Amino acid sequence: MIAPSHQYPHIYFGDTSNFESINLIEMLSADEIIRSASFKNEKDSSVYIMSRALLRKLLGPYLNTAPQQIIISYSSNGKPYLKDYPRIKFNISHSYGAFAIAISLDYEIGLDIEPQNRKFDYQKLKSFLYSDSELHMGEDLFLKVWTIKEAIMKSKGIGLSQPLNEIILSEIVKGKITLSTEIVKNHLVSCYIEGEVESPQIIYLNGFNN
Repeated sequence: MIAPSHQYPHIYFGDTSNFESINLIEMLSADEIIRSASFKNEKDSSVYIMSRALLRKLLGPYLNTAPQQIIISYSSNGKPYLKDYPRIKFNISHSYGAFAIAISLDYEIGLDIEPQNRKFDYQKLKSFLYSDSELHMGEDLFLKVWTIKEAIMKSKGIGLSQPLNEIILSEIVKGKITLSTEIVKNHLVSCYIEGEVESPQIIYLNGFNN
């Protein structure tokens, strides 16, 4: 794997159809195995197992550590981090069978993905997402703005403690940040980085042998 640098964070994108689930659970920690069993839907469980196993496999070379031996800690709001390797920042997102993992050096990073054709009730949700000053963005930008704001929240580790309509994009972009939204395999992939770097390099994974 190509390691991220100060200039180029990386986003790894994949979907469950390109991965074999056999023995992947062996890469997970005990608490991740318990979590994987809590999903009511088998597909959701499989995506969780594959994305967590892939995260560990990707982090392994950067840390020179076997995937199953990596210790992932969590903040009070559920943001994952590496206590013993504070320079390595990462984030993960999955939706409807696809998943993406962002890895950055030194800069906090947040990531969110959604399928382009995801259905939503705009009239019901517009005031949940948009501030009063953003309502002019309308329905066409709704899903893009949704993924951007989710990525911002995940980068800052604030979980669901702040309503999305309280995040004002015009204020956020005034700071020294990098914001990127790409279309990958019919998915919107939005990434927010708390630092000025090049847009993340996106690497599409066809299997664990990449």
